Amino acid sequence: MSLVHVRREEVNEFGRLSWRLYDPAGVPITVFSEFCRKLGGTKFETRRRYCTVVARFIDYLYEVKVLGAGPVTRAVLNDSIDFYLELLRSGESISLRVGSRQTARYQEGSDAREAALKEVARRLGIRPLASGSWSNTLAALNNFLRLCSMLEQEAKEMAILKGGVDRSLISDAEWDYKPLLEAVDGVTALSREEAQHLKQSTMLGGVIRFRSGALVRPKGLQKSARQQQQIDLDHLDFPLQHVPALIAAATSWRDRAL
Repeated sequence: MSLVHVRREEVNEFGRLSWRLYDPAGVPITVFSEFCRKLGGTKFETRRRYCTVVARFIDYLYEVKVLGAGPVTRAVLNDSIDFYLELLRSGESISLRVGSRQTARYQEGSDAREAALKEVARRLGIRPLASGSWSNTLAALNNFLRLCSMLEQEAKEMAILKGGVDRSLISDAEWDYKPLLEAVDGVTALSREEAQHLKQSTMLGGVIRFRSGALVRPKGLQKSARQQQQIDLDHLDFPLQHVPALIAAATSWRDRAL
């Protein structure tokens, strides 16, 4: 899976290898830089994996024009994230149908959307994710979206204090951030990088409040044999015939009650 719209480079952050991401115009993507920085003292392989996952995700957002093509609604952003997970599951074989039945998502115009998603997978080189890779992929994406939610508030404070943006726009952005993003373009007190940071964090951070929860594996995915074994071990039923012996072996009333 290659990067098409963004460019990543290695940098030295206080003596530690890290990464920086640049948008199509060559401007650093500040939310990505902050994400890499927040990983702190985690193992190098974990940091590299997480940063790779998030870089590819951001590249996808540019491909589907969630980033870089003007404000979009939260519904569009949420759908784009859901479709990204489905692309990670199926790659170019993505289908919005399940067998011969139509899914609730499949409606008029879905044929064109499905074809467009197949083209996205082809252009970005998205292939089905191995079962054992889902855990660290989702962890990276969820950590990134949570960070965007925190950065959103910081960016809004910067917009008020430095940019002089009307507080009503900040308040209204809790429900509709389009007016805020459009207003930021006309604020000369903010640098291009600061304006970009505010837009990115506002758009991505808002999705946390409007999703039902963290990103999860798409339905229908098979877990690896190791994961299945672990889940089975965690959920074994205790044989009822051994309960009396268990209680009798307890050394205190508290343990018996437990």
